[in-house]
Amino acid sequence: MKKRTGRKKTKMTARILALLVCAAFIALLTAGCGKGESGGGTGADGVDIDLTKMSSTMIFAEVYNIVNTPDDYIGKTIRMDGFFAPYEEKIDGNQRTVLACVVPDATACCSQGLEFVLNEDDPMLQDLPETGAKIIVTGVFDVYEKFGLPYGQLLNANMQQKGWKLGK
Repeated sequence: MKKRTGRKKTKMTARILALLVCAAFIALLTAGCGKGESGGGTGADGVDIDLTKMSSTMIFAEVYNIVNTPDDYIGKTIRMDGFFAPYEEKIDGNQRTVLACVVPDATACCSQGLEFVLNEDDPMLQDLPETGAKIIVTGVFDVYEKFGLPYGQLLNANMQQKGWKLGK
């Protein structure tokens, strides 16, 4: 008769321990995905999603989500910082200036942005910053249709300039 050495018991214990460590790790990862103070939930200032408190990678990911799943964000107050990017748009003979806040990704190769419409009372409406100026924009997200596609924008927005310009 062979004598038991306890190897099976040790292997089983190691497997159970490894499973528990994996489960704890997954629980920690998913806990970080909730909408905490920096990402969501209406804060004391009335902002649902504050991108100004996120890392550049998270900002880019969140703006990507907003652009690609806009219906999930309708009616939410969003605050973001990025670079001021106005552009002229001509549709069916009508020309208008579109204001946008653009956020580069961590490697600065790709950009995502959101169009915004300033509140009529916003003093920045009279004195827009230079293209590329660092801005903070807060507004309520909504969607409209252009060329048969949904486009997101921040309505009733307020803008602040942050004091430095892209490229300086």
